[in-house]
Amino acid sequence: MEENLGSRGNCGCEKFHMAEYNTLHGEIRELVAESRLLERQVIFASGAVWAWLATNTDSDSIPYFAWFIPLIFSTGGYIRATLLQKHVDSIASYIMKIERKLCPNEECWHGSKKQSGIRLSSKVFWVLLILVTIITPVVVQL
Repeated sequence: MEENLGSRGNCGCEKFHMAEYNTLHGEIRELVAESRLLERQVIFASGAVWAWLATNTDSDSIPYFAWFIPLIFSTGGYIRATLLQKHVDSIASYIMKIERKLCPNEECWHGSKKQSGIRLSSKVFWVLLILVTIITPVVVQL
């Protein structure tokens, strides 16, 4: 992404930045949607593995560490969600530059940092999911 936004009033510059601004907002929406889909998929995959293991408990051929397979899903999901959030942050940082350029005397959404609640809820989700994927195999074996 171009860091130099040019001077206000350049030929077509404002129109370009508005189009870019809209495109980047769309990309952020897609990344957030992807992050939420990832959360649902990891929960579903973990539940599917645990359901299968729970229905096959009388089989001696299933090793105990199989109960920790969902931990791999949740850890991988957390890493992917963190990378998605870093990408969102970089786009948001650039959008903030566009906002400052086009609206220098106004506080805009990205400049106000209101999106931090999304980041916090995502971290809490992944930490809790990882804890559950660690605790569940221990509880099942008791």
